[in-house]
Amino acid sequence: MSFTQRPDLPKATLRSGYLNRLENAAQSLGTLAPSVTIGVGLPIILGESGHASALLMALVLVIFLGIAAGVHTFAARCSSAGSLGAYTAMGLGRRPGIAASWAYILAMAFVAISAAVCGQFCIDLLLNQWIGPAHGPWRALLIPSLILGAGWYCAHRDVRLSTKVMLASEMTSLVLLCSIMLVALSKGSCWDARQLDFTHTPWNAVRVAFITAATTLAGFESASTLGEEVSEARTTVPRTMLLCLIPTGVLYLLSTYSLGLLEDRYHVHLDETSMPFDLLARTVGIPVFGTLSLIGISVSSFAAAVAGINGASRVMYDLSRQKALPEFFGYIHPTHATPTRALAFLGVVAIAVPALIFAEGVSVTDSINYTIQVASYGYMASYLFVCLAAFAFLLKGRVSTGLALAAAGGFAAMVAVLGMSIIPLPEAPWGYVAFVSLALPVCGVAWSELCHIRASAPRTAIGVDERPSSLPGLARSAKG
Repeated sequence: MSFTQRPDLPKATLRSGYLNRLENAAQSLGTLAPSVTIGVGLPIILGESGHASALLMALVLVIFLGIAAGVHTFAARCSSAGSLGAYTAMGLGRRPGIAASWAYILAMAFVAISAAVCGQFCIDLLLNQWIGPAHGPWRALLIPSLILGAGWYCAHRDVRLSTKVMLASEMTSLVLLCSIMLVALSKGSCWDARQLDFTHTPWNAVRVAFITAATTLAGFESASTLGEEVSEARTTVPRTMLLCLIPTGVLYLLSTYSLGLLEDRYHVHLDETSMPFDLLARTVGIPVFGTLSLIGISVSSFAAAVAGINGASRVMYDLSRQKALPEFFGYIHPTHATPTRALAFLGVVAIAVPALIFAEGVSVTDSINYTIQVASYGYMASYLFVCLAAFAFLLKGRVSTGLALAAAGGFAAMVAVLGMSIIPLPEAPWGYVAFVSLALPVCGVAWSELCHIRASAPRTAIGVDERPSSLPGLARSAKG
């Protein structure tokens, strides 16, 4: 059985110019998953760094503006499904580009996996309230599989359908969470001068929180994975990335400030509960919004799962076009115009990973932490590559000094975050997470090199070399 398309039929391609700016933005918003970050991530950061959290989030936004400068350098010149891998190849060459591609595939795939596990966590909390706790592991295995299966279907069926689902899911959940914060803030003063002073926060607490916060804006650039399907991509994608990054960064900053203020006002510790916004909603007298917040975060998790599968499949499709992956992954569905086999491969892997983790007896909360950390390592590596590529563009005289210096700042910040994450090497099991995060892209690069070597080797038929021969008689006999 052959997985290649029939040679007598034209190969299907991604739909050029199919998506508008709003649909393109949905991909970045889905990957950013602001509802999950606000509902789950920010309370953890507050618990780690206290009153220094808001200033920390401001610093993270500045760092990502530097990274965005590096990405913008290439997005305005290239509209490729390869995203950061293709951009890196423009500045540093083919092999670094393949390495960046695999780092980004790792990041996007584990975004989908962590989102599914987070969705399972929230849905399980709701089911515990409604029908009681689960007896046995089946619920923990079934819910992530359903989330990822539904995400795969949306991504496979139509990229426009998947973007609309992501946009509707994210906006609905954001409205719920912001409503809870606004109601709580309306019951008192909104000024808290203590959040402008971080001198009383221990350095180690700031360091740990910075590692956690450093990738909260990761994924802003995932709109670039749909670059070949967006109308006027070289203007649309760069604008879309900034229009997703800056408002989301400001929203995180304001939300962190607000949650810190509300913790002090109502004497609650949001990081000590598994349902921060449910606790906050009950504290201010709107308990129904607490239940709705869990539903909203679950829906946002689904959107992130769709976005992760969407983005990773496009990068795999691009590697296949470069002969850096088997042709199997470059197949485009003739009707849906989506990389259906890459999507199916990612769907199977994404469903298998949580099942394997739970089979080892790892708790849901630890599973979320481990998978998010793997995604973070993938993001950091891919950002390092693309920022370095932007600086290489400066040396070639192809980009302005300002953009290159901003990208260099982003590069330095990612080096610092990566260094703080692995030095000293974390104790087990976190040390294993770092090792897996390194080993998976290395294996991917080795696979791509093997595929490239095989594709570059001369083909033979019945032991006869098909390369043109300088001896006509030998050439004719080979044809015979």
